[in-house]
Amino acid sequence: MTGPAATLLGALPHPGWGWGVGVLGAIAEFTRHPDEPADLSDAAVVTGRGGIRLTGAAGQVLVAQEAPSRHAGHWQHSLLLCLPAAAASCGQAPDALAELGPDPAALRPADRGAILFDLGLGFPHLRACVRSADPALLAVLRAGCGRPLLDPGNPAGAAIAHASPHRV
Repeated sequence: MTGPAATLLGALPHPGWGWGVGVLGAIAEFTRHPDEPADLSDAAVVTGRGGIRLTGAAGQVLVAQEAPSRHAGHWQHSLLLCLPAAAASCGQAPDALAELGPDPAALRPADRGAILFDLGLGFPHLRACVRSADPALLAVLRAGCGRPLLDPGNPAGAAIAHASPHRV
């Protein structure tokens, strides 16, 4: 791996870094404790609580960001890994909950048979998904497919909040 992703790859094994991906209103975060066991590969870190994988893509740019913290007198420092709009596109973005099927790219082999659901947030550059193998949760998610996640009559939103399945 080369370029900006390679720069961040050096930070991946260090537990002092926090990682996030998302958009305003939908974010997934990965952090780990200094004494937390982790499996490290060339581009991934996996713990019992979650994992992250970095991949390289043409046109990536690192942007430094500084923002006020919610704690008075403190600042947040971030590095944003950005792509040109055309390279960042995930294709047609669904605007309703959709079942995608098993997740063969899951970081943990045990999770590869679990079922992915696109939350249907409609962002062309982000697919926000949940993954589960829990039959009860799968039934509720499947019942909510084809409807916006936050539709008042869709039981999937509350079920996701209650069960807290893997975010992908």
